[in-house]
Amino acid sequence: MGKGPRRRASAVDAWEDKVVAKLRREEVENALEEIGSPDKVPRQHRATKYCLVARGRHWSAKYVVGRAWKYATGEASPHAQHSGGKSGAHLELQRLGYTVEACPAARRH
Repeated sequence: MGKGPRRRASAVDAWEDKVVAKLRREEVENALEEIGSPDKVPRQHRATKYCLVARGRHWSAKYVVGRAWKYATGEASPHAQHSGGKSGAHLELQRLGYTVEACPAARRH
């Protein structure tokens, strides 16, 4: 007793658990190749806080992980079901050896 109610896993938590278990650096590289340039990230998917730093550019961490998910699973990413913050795409990309940092204030990707 005394521990209080257990927190129910959200769809975000469940999706991120799947990503951590399956995503590899190869899929991230494939996603970067597919996207081609940070400027090609759709406006509604541009980062507001954290960016993946790769190939000398700042990319939307959440968008890149979402595209990489397609390579890892063969399924489209449920974009709304994962976060780009420190516990989501940010953490996963760092686990794979990438640098994730605050997006430059002048330009959000």
